[in-house]
Formats: sequence, structure tokens, C-alpha cells
Amino acid sequence: ILTGKYQHYEDIKQGVFQERFEAEVPTIFEYFRKTYDIPEHQTLLINGEDRTQEEFYSFSNHHNFGIKYKSTALSLFRFKVWYGRYQKEQGKLNQQQIRELDKLEKAYYRANGQIDYTAPMNTYWQNWLDYYKNDTRTRPRGDALLTEFTLRAMKELQPRLMMINYNDPDYVHWGNKNHYYRGIKIIDNGIKRLCEYVEKDPFYKDNTVFIAVPDCGRDSSSFAYCPFQHHFNSRSSHEIFAMLWGKGIPQNKIERSQVNQINVAATVAAIMGFESKEAEGDALKI
Repeated sequence: ILTGKYQHYEDIKQGVFQERFEAEVPTIFEYFRKTYDIPEHQTLLINGEDRTQEEFYSFSNHHNFGIKYKSTALSLFRFKVWYGRYQKEQGKLNQQQIRELDKLEKAYYRANGQIDYTAPMNTYWQNWLDYYKNDTRTRPRGDALLTEFTLRAMKELQPRLMMINYNDPDYVHWGNKNHYYRGIKIIDNGIKRLCEYVEKDPFYKDNTVFIAVPDCGRDSSSFAYCPFQHHFNSRSSHEIFAMLWGKGIPQNKIERSQVNQINVAATVAAIMGFESKEAEGDALKI
């Protein structure tokens, strides 16, 4: 979705059960930032709290793009690192807590454990701390947390390109199909809140496009205890949908020809007026 190219998913050092994936071609964030000289904090990748591997998707290893044009990740992982440093500077961490912070930082291997926080991001996380007091009992969890991250970012950072990696429906892998439906309801409510905010904010009103697309389909295997899986490589597990709405998107139009997930990156580029030269998919005709 981010690169417009299908690439075999494997650890960069072929490690067993490792998930250090690096894209070979630029992400749409990199194209966008380089074309328009957009600051990092206005391109956001908003990730789930237990998916640290997605922190690495913020930039490719392409020699003409890469870390210089990376996006900023918003996640509970990023807050934990920021808060740990904040506590350490105030002398409030014991040796065990310092070791735990060091372990967290090293999980972000692409920058040798040096996650940088720009001034706008330091202010963002400080405001988050001031509001929630690092109280796990009051702050949202799961995909509701991602929606809250996004709404606060829209108010404080005015991002111009965002990708939200909602993932609550994945809890269906535990075997309870109710987790699937509950996850979808949470996402639907989150999108509703985002749309309502866009309608009342002059910065975004009549100037925003939404694209909703899942990463995979659902298996049709009759042998699965829980039917909402995607591990049997059935045709249906590769069949997904995409919805587009907002400025310049015609209402009630249905694309009936076969298109692919890699068309999303080129479509975003076409809508926003920049080139995605390494993307293999074609932009949808809107």
C-alpha cells in the first residue's frame, strides 16, 4: 500500500521469526515530502500499540529517498520511549527502568536506537502526557487509541498525509468471531469521528480525501474453526475492497474492472499531484 510494489516480506538478515522488513522503493510519504518540502511531522504513520515492526515502515532504503524523507510514527511505542527519556532526564528512573528504556530504544534498529523527536513532536507528546497523566486506566486502547492519536495530531500538527494502521479485527485470530465484528465497529466509529472533525475544521474541510483499504481478504476455508482468517491462501483471502471519498471523488461510482492493492500508492500520488516513479500499479481513473 505504501510503495505501490509487491515485495516478498522477509527479515533483512533472514532471521527466523524476525520482522525487520525494509522497502526497496520509496514510500508515498517520501515522494510527497521530497516533492513539496513537507516537514516530517506533517506526514504521519499511526500504528497499533503491539505492532513494533510497523515502526520500520516509515521510510525505505532507496538511495535517493530513505531516512531524509521519512514520516513520523505515532504509536504507544513512541510515547513510551519519549516518556522514558522524560523520566530519565528528571532522574526518576532506577537502573532496571533505564535498562528497559534502553531495550525499547534498541528495538528501533534502523536508527541505532536513536529515535529523534522534533520540536512539534515533543510538544505533541507533552500535551498527551498533560492530558492523560500516563494513566492506563483513562486513555483509550487498541484502535480507539489510534483514532485519538489522529484527532489530536490533526488539531496540533495539521498533517497533510496520514496512514492509520487500524488492526483490532486481527484479534479474531484468537478464535472468537465476535472480536472481528467488535473491531470493525470500533474502526467505523473512529472513521466517523475523523469525518466529523474534517467537516468542521477549515484546514481540512472540502480539501481532504479518505481512502479505506484492508491489507488482506478473508479465507473461505470450511475447515477453519474461525472463518475470518487469511492463512490458507484461498482466492478470497486475496480479494479486498477499497473505498474513496472526499474532494474530487465522484459519489456512487463503482470501478468494476479488476484493480490491485498496489494501485493505491499511485492513486494517492495522482490525487496529491506528485510522481511515484517506482510504483508498479497504475492510478485509478477517478
